[in-house]
Amino acid sequence: MVNDFGYIDYNPLFSGHETGNTGNELIPIDPEMVQHLYRRIFDLYCGMFLDRKGEFLSLLKIYNHDYRRTVMSIEVALISKEIDKMQEIFK
Repeated sequence: MVNDFGYIDYNPLFSGHETGNTGNELIPIDPEMVQHLYRRIFDLYCGMFLDRKGEFLSLLKIYNHDYRRTVMSIEVALISKEIDKMQEIFK
């Protein structure tokens, strides 16, 4: 059976892991795990940018609560601002 999302050697949803698996067991990545991890990143961004939390929540609604797409959209916006700042500095 092929997993479209691939495999990892530890379970990121289990907070007790230290160095990963001791054996060769691979854990299949499922879409729920991906969404859970992107939700954690989303929550971090909301905490880091409290003044933009409303904007981030609006994006989440636009993307039908797809945390992966929302986080990617936030990151593209943040990178665009960084690029603009760097272009001003190095003119």
